[in-house]
Amino acid sequence: MRWSTADDYNIHYTDDLDRDLRWDVHPHDFPAPTGDGHHHPPPDATSDPDDVEDSCITVTTIELVARATVTLWRHAYDRGTLSGTNGLVDPP
Repeated sequence: MRWSTADDYNIHYTDDLDRDLRWDVHPHDFPAPTGDGHHHPPPDATSDPDDVEDSCITVTTIELVARATVTLWRHAYDRGTLSGTNGLVDPP
């Protein structure tokens, strides 16, 4: 997890099965989403503008963002798939 003094963050998950995903909050040049919060979905967390989507994480404090990502990862592993890792409402 990386957090800036401007309250921007990047949470990047990767594992030995070459699965990557990340949630970010920072200014960007993607056409969508319009806000700074966004999700780069698995399997490769690409920065292709067609693959970046709104983040389901709407909280901004470090503790709640950390809790949200753990909840999302746990949900994915319990289901046995990384699809839908950004699909929970109010994950923390």
